[in-house]
Amino acid sequence: MSHRLQLFSNSTVCFVAIIACMSLDGRIFAETADEGNHFFETKIRPILVDHCYSCHSAEADEANGDLRLDTAQAILNGGTRGSAITKGSPDQSVLFRAVKYEEPGMQMPPDGKLAAEKIADLRRWIEMGAPDPRGESGTLSPEQKKAALLATKFEKSRSHWAYQEPTERIAAPEKEFALDPWVRDSLDARVLAKMKSKDLSPSTEADRRTLVRRLYYDLLGLPPSVKQIEAVINDTRDNWYQSLVESLLESPHFGERMARHWKDVVRYADNKGYVFMEDREYPNAYRYRD
Repeated sequence: MSHRLQLFSNSTVCFVAIIACMSLDGRIFAETADEGNHFFETKIRPILVDHCYSCHSAEADEANGDLRLDTAQAILNGGTRGSAITKGSPDQSVLFRAVKYEEPGMQMPPDGKLAAEKIADLRRWIEMGAPDPRGESGTLSPEQKKAALLATKFEKSRSHWAYQEPTERIAAPEKEFALDPWVRDSLDARVLAKMKSKDLSPSTEADRRTLVRRLYYDLLGLPPSVKQIEAVINDTRDNWYQSLVESLLESPHFGERMARHWKDVVRYADNKGYVFMEDREYPNAYRYRD
């Protein structure tokens, strides 16, 4: 009896282990597929859209070399030089050899070599087996189109200057500028040093009443009341100016004033409505949505 129980127990453990492995393999496969599709949407599709579709897609007047790159099947079918890619082998893939710019007569895109980062992404994509969620027809559902558009916009936004690491550092100004009575912090010292190099001098500091009115108009777009002006004039704290700035930034009126500027820039929607001969989207509208 004990042997039977032991055998049953061992069989149960093995069965559970097999099921677990099958589930794990399925989950790993799914995660790998999702990772590949995500890589395509965020890295590869933007490259194809920006640099290839104008000549190698259904929308192009004539696909150069009879090659289309706008569907998964079209890439595999290739053109006059054969299949555009050899899955797992970048150096044997026509597409990758073209972007490397090492073979005369086969250098794409024709307007200039891609950035090294994009070439590396194409190499990795082919090594991954060229995952491509576009399918054979290239037809996407509305959800897939929206996801692809967002992925492309996100990838493009990464090249914005605000997200780039500074390429040079400005040297610290001489101590004589840092010790000047006009200077309150290191930024002032740098500004003063630059002004002196141009034979310029800082303006005299405005009185409190003038500063209060400037701040209210700049941040709220509204003049301060007499009571508000008197409160600041009678403030004996050393950090009265910083405190006033913080209080105005916390005001709902500051958000209203800034929103007016943003709406004037991006209109009151992020597209132009029903236009057919131009891009419907305002390209930078999403920057003002938060």
